[in-house]
Amino acid sequence: MILSTKLHIPQTRRDDLVERAAITELLNKGLKSKLTVVTAPGGYGKTTALSQWLQQSAIPAVWISWGSQDNDLIEFWSYTIAAVNSKNPHFAEAVTPYLSSLKSGAFEPFISAIIRELDSHSDELIMIWDDYHAIDLAPIHASVAYFLAYLPAHIHLYVTSRSEMPFPTARLQTTGQMVKITIQELRFQLAEGIRYFQDCMGLSLSGEKIAVLVDRTEG
Repeated sequence: MILSTKLHIPQTRRDDLVERAAITELLNKGLKSKLTVVTAPGGYGKTTALSQWLQQSAIPAVWISWGSQDNDLIEFWSYTIAAVNSKNPHFAEAVTPYLSSLKSGAFEPFISAIIRELDSHSDELIMIWDDYHAIDLAPIHASVAYFLAYLPAHIHLYVTSRSEMPFPTARLQTTGQMVKITIQELRFQLAEGIRYFQDCMGLSLSGEKIAVLVDRTEG
């Protein structure tokens, strides 16, 4: 059974957030790539950065929040089908008949069906897989690698995780088809810290005091 709440894009109040031009630029760069990965420990604002960015994007987007209960090949791709179907209403009808092939672990026929159907629609689509670190099943990682190898250019996959990607990404990196956003980019710079404390939090702290806070918290 599909839980619709796992497909909801988290909502953020823009007046409570600091506009982060550098992060926005990197996420926009992902629109020219197949894969964008956002990796950092919990609490660094990976989900917030993506949801904030999507509020400014005119491109249709689908979102899936992964959990440990999704470590099943059929479950994983069923959620992906449901998400894409919310933007392309006939998508599920076209690819669901191939879903049963996953029972044997042979994912190629199913992934090929997904690729064909995605390729038949020329409109751009952003796919967000949030908290991918919750997925630790090797066959899922293998199917994702196959999926990315043949993903049409107008489909852009964004993945957030607390750990490095468990599927091969070297070829995507060397061909310029991957954008990486790490803890270094997610950390607040001093100017962002000042805007956060003074504008968002309404605190009358001096720039010097904020600089100490930003330094001690490592952004």
